[in-house]
Amino acid sequence: PIFVAGGFIEKYWSPTLYQIAEVLGVEIEETRLVWDREFAKEDLECGFGIVKAGTCCVVNFEFQAIVNGKPVIIVEHVDCVGRDIDPRWNKPHAPVDMAYRIAVTGKPSFELELSYGKHSEFLSGAPVMNAIPAVCRASPGLKGPLDIDRYWTSGRVIT
Repeated sequence: PIFVAGGFIEKYWSPTLYQIAEVLGVEIEETRLVWDREFAKEDLECGFGIVKAGTCCVVNFEFQAIVNGKPVIIVEHVDCVGRDIDPRWNKPHAPVDMAYRIAVTGKPSFELELSYGKHSEFLSGAPVMNAIPAVCRASPGLKGPLDIDRYWTSGRVIT
């Protein structure tokens, strides 16, 4: 898949791994990209058209931070068309088409899933809009998400 080739994931997802490593106090030795895909067994109708049988219907990747020779931090991404896919792929627990899940394995282990339902298209721009005042208050220079004041939504909905 095009987004797996050419260093796209390494470029745009590395900051996430390094930020988590910094919070955990570990040093990343290397990063590793592992990916796979699944092909449709039959034609699948979806929101953007028809995915023909034999073409890609699932793309999965893990971007791993290697610490002491083992993957310690893993950011996984699954894109799928349709719900009838191989059970090995992580999919939302709720009956929705889009969700974000954070899973921590350790002591304690926990999982948090944010599922998007009706009108979820409004969510994509909200974090950027809500960050504007905090970014304007920040000192000049390149900043990461931990370098600016915390910000929250105002609770207003634009219709």
